[in-house]
Amino acid sequence: MSKPIYLDFPSASACVKRISAEIPVMRDSAAKISAAMNDLPNHWRGEASDKAQYTYDEQYRTLLTKTVPDAVESFGQFMDHCMQQLIEIDRMLAGK
Repeated sequence: MSKPIYLDFPSASACVKRISAEIPVMRDSAAKISAAMNDLPNHWRGEASDKAQYTYDEQYRTLLTKTVPDAVESFGQFMDHCMQQLIEIDRMLAGK
């Protein structure tokens, strides 16, 4: 059985806009973290430092700077598309 459809478009749209507005903030934060990681070897040397830098480069840099921001942006676009489709279907069913 399907769930009933309810859409408060202005409120849902505001949520999607808030998500979208945070993407540049997220990218800026990721860039700052990467810059700090790039600067870290100037202040910390040794095997543990090498391991930390390697781990960041191999496991976290792309995740932090590309994968997560791209996924959030894609999700925001998906949500916006869903809302637009619901509005269009509602208009079609109403004969408009």
